[in-house]
Amino acid sequence: MRRIVPICRSLCERAAALLALIVLAPSLALVALLLRTNTDEPVLVADDLAAADGRHLRTYRFRTSGRGTPAFRSIGHFLRSYSIDEFPGLWAIVRGEISLAQFFRLGRRK
Repeated sequence: MRRIVPICRSLCERAAALLALIVLAPSLALVALLLRTNTDEPVLVADDLAAADGRHLRTYRFRTSGRGTPAFRSIGHFLRSYSIDEFPGLWAIVRGEISLAQFFRLGRRK
C-alpha cells in the first residue's frame, strides 16, 4: 500500500499538468508568437538543475530577457511579474522529472 500512494500521486500530478498544458496551449502559443516576433533569439530556455538526490533535472521557461525590441522587454517584464514564463515547465512534470511541489518551488527561486 505504501508503494501505491507515491505512484498514484505522481500519476495524478502528471495528469493535472498535462490537462493544464492542453488548456493553456492557445495562450502559450500566443505568448511564444509575441516573443518570437519581437526578438531573434529562441523563445524557450532550458534550465538544467541538480536535485537534492544528485539527479539532473531539466525544466523549460520562456525567454523573457536578452536582445529584442522595447515591446519584447515589456512583454518579458509582464510574464516574469506573473510567473507566466514558467508555464512551459509543466512539461517536466508530465515527463515525470519533477513533482508539482518542485515546480512551485522553482517558480519562487527568483
